[in-house]
Amino acid sequence: MNYNMKAYFLTFILLITLYPVLCQKQAWQTNLKCRDDLLIMDMKENENREVFLSANAFKLNGTKNYALIYKLDKEGHILDALVIEDSVKAIYISSVHFIEDDNISLFGALSDSVTGLNVSFFNKVYNTNFEELSSKTHIISPDTRIYDFATKVQPNTNILLFGSCSINPARFTSMVYEFDSTFTLVKWNLPDSNNFGHYVDMQQLNDSIIWALKVFPWLYEKLDSSFNVIEYYQIPRSMLGNSSCKWANDSTFYLFSGNLPGYNLAVIKQFHPFDTTGHLFWRWRQTDTIDFPSVWKGIDFKHPDTLFAGGTSNLSLSNPYYAHQPSWLVVFQTDSMLNLRWERFYGGDAYYVMMNLMATNDGGCLLGGARFDYHNATANQRDIILLKLNSEGLLTGIDKMPEFQVREAIVYPNPGNEMNIRLAAQHPQALLRLLDQHGRIVLQQHLIGTESLVNTSYLANGIYMYQLTAPTGLSESGKWMKQ
Repeated sequence: MNYNMKAYFLTFILLITLYPVLCQKQAWQTNLKCRDDLLIMDMKENENREVFLSANAFKLNGTKNYALIYKLDKEGHILDALVIEDSVKAIYISSVHFIEDDNISLFGALSDSVTGLNVSFFNKVYNTNFEELSSKTHIISPDTRIYDFATKVQPNTNILLFGSCSINPARFTSMVYEFDSTFTLVKWNLPDSNNFGHYVDMQQLNDSIIWALKVFPWLYEKLDSSFNVIEYYQIPRSMLGNSSCKWANDSTFYLFSGNLPGYNLAVIKQFHPFDTTGHLFWRWRQTDTIDFPSVWKGIDFKHPDTLFAGGTSNLSLSNPYYAHQPSWLVVFQTDSMLNLRWERFYGGDAYYVMMNLMATNDGGCLLGGARFDYHNATANQRDIILLKLNSEGLLTGIDKMPEFQVREAIVYPNPGNEMNIRLAAQHPQALLRLLDQHGRIVLQQHLIGTESLVNTSYLANGIYMYQLTAPTGLSESGKWMKQ
């Protein structure tokens, strides 16, 4: 097996397009491209503010997928990259962790490229120069398919690997494996093998009890030391969709997920692993767009009174990764009691999907997303977009990608017959001016509330310029096409 593809680096790096960061250290933007379809999986920041991230690459002209890891400096420049490829099998990377001596521990899986069977988990350890220090595999049942999984390093350095798998092709079920620090299997189980399920997070509460967050259905589960389900508890408030969790201490955690009715975003702060009594609940707001939580991780903090969370605004349910419509990455910040401070939108020039959000050591956060340029696409090929925001969610002073928008208000659909205007929560009202191509004001309207529908059906088709201003500091403009 040929994992260490350091020789490919110089060839591969020529295929990467980096939109360089030139200004503020606390804000930058990087776009990663290669010859195939890229999807970011995990990202971590070390004490030097260097970022390590893993990605999977799906070949446009074949089925034998491969993986990559990147190292970026604190200003978003690529310091190193490594392609991980097998001569026979497809590779899927899941998680990145820092271990002793600042080494990097990488977890993934190998499988038959066509059938997805004959799976083996692997753990590879690299130093910070991406020199391989060790590589170990664990073969599982040959008729088992793995859907997705994550890992968590325990206080005793053992590794929990959890997610879902399928022995019966018609049903996926939750799974959990435990490995010691040498990646030797300790135990495993399919806790509820007769039912659907997928684990997205786990927390060791004591020597005998593990808390598990399950989706499909959405439950908190109490597992014993052999990974059997002792009890389960319904997650309150109709939480649904991709879910992620951030623990504040041994008993308190924040759950970020979708919320019904509609497609909304919401956060629960719970003060006990299972007892939902007295929990706090914050719901973003219901709109006519589909707003969806970040796919892998959508909530994080370094300081408990500065909570970042985010997802995708205007997601397409019918084509969630390659839609031919604009979308935005949305991020909001709350305090520890879920009081909203601000929200901002990023994108609008392509189809974006939020994959990961990570709070950073400088008080800001890093977004990792998928970007599909449907305007120029000839195949289903996504790039990775990385946005390093400062503590206010700003990208102030950086050189932007063409047409990239950082917004505190969005106008959609564009083109459209009527204008929907969505103001960030920090701007409860605004003044809208719409100008024709000769600079004449054809519409002026005061907007009250964060959601407004503006009747423009009587205007002639064509391109207009809109201006949005407010005494709260809002000052945005852009083009809007009436059709």
